[in-house]
Amino acid sequence: MKKSKLRSKKAFGLILIAAISCALLWLFLDQPRPHNPKVFGEPAKTQWKPVGAQSAGQYNYDIIPEPTTWSAIHVNVSNADSVWGVAAPMFELDWVAEPAYFIPSGPLLDNQGNLYFSSNFYHGERVDLVSIDAKTGERRWAIPAIGKMSVGGPFILNDPDNPGAQIIYVAGPERVMAVRQDGSILWSKATGIKVALIEEKGEDKDQTHFQNFNYHPSAARPAI
Repeated sequence: MKKSKLRSKKAFGLILIAAISCALLWLFLDQPRPHNPKVFGEPAKTQWKPVGAQSAGQYNYDIIPEPTTWSAIHVNVSNADSVWGVAAPMFELDWVAEPAYFIPSGPLLDNQGNLYFSSNFYHGERVDLVSIDAKTGERRWAIPAIGKMSVGGPFILNDPDNPGAQIIYVAGPERVMAVRQDGSILWSKATGIKVALIEEKGEDKDQTHFQNFNYHPSAARPAI
């Protein structure tokens, strides 16, 4: 009998604690909270000054672009993560483009200010390379997907045969291509590598993510 009363008291206590907890949660979580984001004014003029150009590797800029912008995922083929330039302390959003794509490796900019990107993650149209007008956000052109290319991020080099022009290189496990700034394909070569496909929901899907490739000056060619 005593045990039964003790159990009843414990059960009642637990129910009471649960009811109080629910009431407190409703009281604090159901009430609208004031939204007062912190507002920052314009920053004071910086006293920072550059200490001089810094670069990794020993090479000239006949083929490798000067690091005045992002011609590769880490600025340049040396992965320097260092850009020659300055930027204003305040920014404003001008446009949003190509919302169907997630772009983990880019975008890049050429010497005319045009943007380029490749994407493994997309909704709808599948493309291997897209070029965008940096001023308007409008698409200039796109290279349709060629088979199971599974491209990584592109990179840009100067065209040694045409001073002032540049070439955009894009690669995947199965194919490498070079594209001019107007979207025309300079060359496209198969690597000879075959990517195994995995059946998923009745479809053959490429589960490979090709991260990137690079350029070795001593080899004078892109290398995967």
